[in-house]
Amino acid sequence: MQMSFGALELAERLKRDNVLMKIDALIEWEELRPKLTGLYKRELSHGGGQEPFDVLLMFKAILLGQWHSLSDAALEQALCND
Repeated sequence: MQMSFGALELAERLKRDNVLMKIDALIEWEELRPKLTGLYKRELSHGGGQEPFDVLLMFKAILLGQWHSLSDAALEQALCND
């Protein structure tokens, strides 16, 4: 499987034995996409405004927030900081 640029950057930032790298290796993320697609009414309505974020990306962000006990604001801040 070819790594994306994001996965390459993540691998450079994290050690191989990092728990997040282990989880990434265990889960077939793309298999979850069909189950997640269509859960949000905004995604289905195609209403005006900004396109919604990718469902898989949002799912991963929610998991990180739960695993690290982050509020929505703290999760947003953590994702925006490099």
